[in-house]
Amino acid sequence: MPQHLEIKTLDSHLMVWKIIEPINYFEEKLSNWQNDFHQIKSEKRKLQFAASRYVAALLTNIFDASQFANAEDRRPFIKNSALQISISHDENWVAVIVSKNKVGIDIFCPTEKVFRVAHKFLSDEEKTFLQNYFSNENENLKWYSMLWCVKETVFKWMRKDGVEFKEDMLLQKIESAEIWMNTAFCGEIKVQTKFEKEFCLSWLA
Repeated sequence: MPQHLEIKTLDSHLMVWKIIEPINYFEEKLSNWQNDFHQIKSEKRKLQFAASRYVAALLTNIFDASQFANAEDRRPFIKNSALQISISHDENWVAVIVSKNKVGIDIFCPTEKVFRVAHKFLSDEEKTFLQNYFSNENENLKWYSMLWCVKETVFKWMRKDGVEFKEDMLLQKIESAEIWMNTAFCGEIKVQTKFEKEFCLSWLA
């Protein structure tokens, strides 16, 4: 079943969807597609866009695609609604969360490229923490990927410009399915996380 995961609480509702359908599956289920959808040139990106809007529709019961838009900073929002929304996609996975509160979500499929960009989002102290905490390279790949995912989630949730990932969001501790971050703008934040075979997932609401 394409719906891979659903988590509903009093404050939020999230869904992870594995894309196995052709693009017309999603197009047929929503009306009023926006012009910017048809202007996307990459077929892969277009499919991710369509799937994410469909999952958003399932969570909100809004099947008019034109009601989902992006602000000038590219953050998604729902027109004429008090609900907050965050969207993420990577490869053939889509994750969406909605809430009346601020939200952030990220899904990331681990690859070794995360090591090449680690200097952009991990401080030396965080790298040392991970090296001391986990003993092999496979563990490092897993946790470097999750830290990238978590920082993306916090960034989306904070809605601040000029945030430096390796300076303004610092790892504090790891507890089971939660990662605690100390942020320059919002203090200490607890991020929910989940490891799957094919992806890392993190969210805030």
